[in-house]
Amino acid sequence: MPKSRRGNGDGKRRGRGEGTISYREKEKRYEGRFTVQTSRGPKRKVVYGKDFEETRRKLNAAIKDRDDGLVFDAEEMTLAEYLRRWLNGPAKRNVRPSTYARYEQLSRKHLIPALGSLRLKKLTALHLENLYEDKLEKGLSPRTVNYIHTTASKALGHAVAKDLLRRNVASFAEAPQPKGPEMLTLNRKEARDLLEAAKGNRLEALYVLALATGMRRSELLGLKWGDLDLEECILLVRRGLTVSPDGGVEIDDPKRFSSKRRLDISPKVAAVLKEHRRRQTEERLAAGKWRDEGFVFTSRSGGFLHPNTLYTAYFKKLRDRADVPPIHFHDLRHTYATLALLLPNAKVKIVSETLGHKDVATTLRIYAHVLPGMQREAAEAMDSVLF
Repeated sequence: MPKSRRGNGDGKRRGRGEGTISYREKEKRYEGRFTVQTSRGPKRKVVYGKDFEETRRKLNAAIKDRDDGLVFDAEEMTLAEYLRRWLNGPAKRNVRPSTYARYEQLSRKHLIPALGSLRLKKLTALHLENLYEDKLEKGLSPRTVNYIHTTASKALGHAVAKDLLRRNVASFAEAPQPKGPEMLTLNRKEARDLLEAAKGNRLEALYVLALATGMRRSELLGLKWGDLDLEECILLVRRGLTVSPDGGVEIDDPKRFSSKRRLDISPKVAAVLKEHRRRQTEERLAAGKWRDEGFVFTSRSGGFLHPNTLYTAYFKKLRDRADVPPIHFHDLRHTYATLALLLPNAKVKIVSETLGHKDVATTLRIYAHVLPGMQREAAEAMDSVLF
């Protein structure tokens, strides 16, 4: 029979304020107890686990949240107080700086002024819907209002996870659904025209790689030579380079685990990258002063290539010279996906993995317009089987 234990699992006694763990014979489970300070004084809180180690992990996590300032008694807590604690603790730890900056701005400018005085537990879906309608009437775009809704939902979801609320009322609030940006793609001839116009360009390999793999702009600009094995024709997507809130850049892991991936490239694409490496060596020798950070695609001084510079100084000029439709750089990713899905015997799962999507459903939702063509090809293929 398990005995009550006050240690931390490694033979050491838990210190003052670290809580206690004991076994509850009647419930057949472990119980971790700790104290939080509330507006009404100290209060004991409890977490449970099926074994000692699970209980210890839950207890340590709860105490960490307590020490970060996220208290566990929300009877008198206002939404403003909760949002500030959430922003200064869990949100700051768990999201990218650019995402955190957006959460902080939307909370400070919209959620807190309008609803901050409400008690957290008194907030309703109707409160949020009224806020959304008011912001739309004042001229905010549906997309911005939807971001406000997303921020509220993330914050309240964490409150539910920490037992501050029983349910996330944001999930019951209707938020405006902005129309997605129009997707423009190149057809086969236009894609070839673009690459023809790029021949000899210092970033020719970037455009080839974008159309051959559908990599995101951030992934292309974050690519380093150490991520490539050009003899084995292998490429590893390990990081992304994005614009930061202050206009600089952030270099970070891809946004999801599925975005970290290994890609096979063709020998022809590998050959273009080898030529790019040779040109870059010549450029480095000619420059004299070179900022070597290992990036495959660089500025003329060798450092990272800013995403905004890529479009204004390079891609827009190339696009216009090639006389192709006025696409954005991200549309090269859409072009890859569309052309790949229309290939004979196309496998949606392989295309989805190459794009780094979370799952096949994401790919099918984004590229639903390609499905009719795929269905037609499948129908004709079945003709050859049946007749």
